[in-house]
Amino acid sequence: MNSQPHALRALSDDDLQARSAQLYKLAADLGASLREEVPVSSGSIQPPDISDKLEEAIRRSLEDEIVPISQIRHGGIDDSEVDREVIKKALVSLKLATLRKIARAEGAAASGSQEDVATRIAQRYSWDRVAVARLILANEDEPSIERGHVSRVFPLEEDIDVPAARQRLSSVIGRYIRIGVARWFLFDKCLNLDESLEIQGTYKTYQAAVEERFAAASLAATPHESSVRILLGRNASLRIEGASAVPAKAAVNAFEVITGNESKGYLPLADKKSTGTPGKLHPTSEFLLDLLENRLIGSELNDINLTVARFNVRPGGETRSLRTVGERRPELKAVRFEGQHLLDSVAACRLLTLESRPLVEVAFHASIRGEGSGIVGRFPVRITMETDHVAVQTGLGESEHELSLRVHKLVVEACSDALTTGNLDSDRLDLLISRMRARAESKEAPEVADIFSVETENPLEHDTAD
Repeated sequence: MNSQPHALRALSDDDLQARSAQLYKLAADLGASLREEVPVSSGSIQPPDISDKLEEAIRRSLEDEIVPISQIRHGGIDDSEVDREVIKKALVSLKLATLRKIARAEGAAASGSQEDVATRIAQRYSWDRVAVARLILANEDEPSIERGHVSRVFPLEEDIDVPAARQRLSSVIGRYIRIGVARWFLFDKCLNLDESLEIQGTYKTYQAAVEERFAAASLAATPHESSVRILLGRNASLRIEGASAVPAKAAVNAFEVITGNESKGYLPLADKKSTGTPGKLHPTSEFLLDLLENRLIGSELNDINLTVARFNVRPGGETRSLRTVGERRPELKAVRFEGQHLLDSVAACRLLTLESRPLVEVAFHASIRGEGSGIVGRFPVRITMETDHVAVQTGLGESEHELSLRVHKLVVEACSDALTTGNLDSDRLDLLISRMRARAESKEAPEVADIFSVETENPLEHDTAD
């Protein structure tokens, strides 16, 4: 007896096709029998021929319980199968709740797993890659590092001497340096901008592992490469473009070695390791609130709606726990809120003001109007406070993708200015904190978000549903 009665069976393509044909013939014969029992009047509308769709639906139903064993074609997997799986893979990057919302809007069943719902949505869009890509961009809650723009701003110990840095960096183009065990940085190009400099480089590393071949042990090395752009201006910050955290830090390391300019290794006014001051907001919270209230709200960005807020549970949350490995006591390190206008909520205001929890990440949607066109684009943005830098990610948005870069630059420049000016706009920030303290002590938030300053200049008309 089969110990796994619900286990999937495997059949060759030919066998699966034969089973599908049998079921299709059974369905066709049953349909013919029903038509004989219930004669169709001469005035009735002739039903459309759906035989091809029915046969395909039968095969898909069988594939839910049977794994097809396909013939290798042209040395690989069938192109049409790869295309469909890639489309599903892209869709499952959205949250299940979002996929179900889309399915219901498209008139498809919203039950089942992520793959089930993604498959139905893809079918509704006729497996059209372009249409599915637009759908994903229109419904992603946060920007992804794989889609859109990403910048990391590292504060430096002092302002950069651009001419001196240009001379030193230009001399190493076409060369590389080792920056760690099996880690290198290659200097590819040096481009002169107006009053700044761009270095294009490659971070290269290898993963090493022992493998056994022909009963003998050997070492295997798997290479990994990442392209990195380094932007430097005259202020005391370095921008790393288009890279994840590890390649970005490698680029900063290489920059330090060649130019002698050192990064701070922490964020001024926003040190995540700080334990804070009792009764006051944590420094990372003050930094992000100042950024939102004093630098972004009232800029070219409009209708900023915070959709994600992540708090460290305790100040100095980056420090190591003193507990032993075997200890079974549960421990919570971070809390993540998702919703709409999150910092207007009572719970968020309490975490900020009464409990002094460090706010370390926010994500929001913001609108911007195209210059001279009157067209409004809306884009997701995420700002993350890392230990030694601020990371900014901006998605391409539902439409007007060219405007996303402008939004991204506005946010990155605001972060860079906040890191290098060395002070906060305390007057407006104190008023904001006072409103948050009052909200924290109330029982419920108002129906309309009002915690941040009201935007009165050049309001945009938009659909408020994100």
